[in-house]
Parts: sequence; structure tokens; C-alpha cells
Amino acid sequence: MINIKGLRLTSNEPSQRFFKKKTSNIARSFYLSEDIIKDLEIAAKKTGVSLNALVNKTLRDSALHAYSTKEYGSTIVSNGLLVELLKESREEVVTSWARDNGKKVFRDAIITGGRPRNLETFRYFVKDGYCNYSNWAEYYEHFTDDALILKLNHHLGPLWSKFMKEYFYAGLCEIIGSNIAPPEAFSIADNGLIIVIPLELFRS
Repeated sequence: MINIKGLRLTSNEPSQRFFKKKTSNIARSFYLSEDIIKDLEIAAKKTGVSLNALVNKTLRDSALHAYSTKEYGSTIVSNGLLVELLKESREEVVTSWARDNGKKVFRDAIITGGRPRNLETFRYFVKDGYCNYSNWAEYYEHFTDDALILKLNHHLGPLWSKFMKEYFYAGLCEIIGSNIAPPEAFSIADNGLIIVIPLELFRS
């Protein structure tokens, strides 16, 4: 299902250098029904995480889900159905929709969420919103000496890779400007999309 997927981070030190955001915790009191607490406790035990961590993740996923589905009329469908629909779709229709809506959705998300227009915001949306939550692809990243490389792997066919390329490039242009976003940074691989972002752009 197009819903949720994991993240593998292959290099931590450069990530800490360029993405210095640290989440702070605030103590608040809320009343939850007893059955919800029991369900959460059971789920936390099964997944091997703390109850606090599970509650945070559940609320974060719920907030992302409500924004993406209700604001933009999204529908969760199975991978198999999506593959069949893409087989019958015209490439120019799919890629044109991706360009138009990638720009619009990223712009609206920045305005609504109040995030800065920088590459860290782009990485956040791709990693947490589209890959980790919406399951557009499996997200991998690693650093070289001069670039951040994002690999978005999937099994949905070449048209899905072309869709993501147009969508995310339009989003990147909206965030940092079309005069800065390098179109050559996006390349289609056999099973996904590769995005190579020069680290110098993170410093600008």
C-alpha cells in the first residue's frame, strides 16, 4: 500500500553537520480514554519502542496524513493498482501533472508549515512526507565529500520515476528558486530516482 515506509541513513556525521535541527520536548498533560492507552501499550510492546515514542510517531503521522489527504484530495491505493493505472497513462499527462502540482504542493506546504525555503526543508518533505509516510519510494541517503545523494527506490515502473523527477524538481525550484535548482541533479535509474545535491547549495 502507498502509506508508510522506513528510512535508512548511511552516514550520520555529515547529516549532523548540515542538518542541525534538534527536536525539543515539552511536557503537556492530556486525557486519553483507557482503551486507547491499552492499545498503545500493546502496540509499543510489540514494536519494541517506548510508549512516549509511539505516541509521538502516531501523532506526527496523523498530522502528515490529515494534511496530505484532506488538503489535496489524496486516496490511498495499492501498489498493484497504481502500476496498472500507470501502464495505461500517457507520459505527457503524468509528467505535466507532476510539474504543476509539485510546485503548488511544495509552495502551500511551506506557507502552511512555516518552514524556511532551503534544502533542509526539501529533504524533510521528500524523506518524511513523501517516502517515510506516503510510501512513494524507499528513501536512502549518503554523503560524498561534495554532495548529498538521495536514492528513491521503488517497483512501480519507469513512469513513476519520471513522475517523481518532475514533481520533486518542481518542488525544489519552488523552494530554492529555478535559477539555483540544478536540473542535472535528477537522474532516473532502473528502479527509481537519484538526486545529487551539491553541498555548497546547503551553505547558500
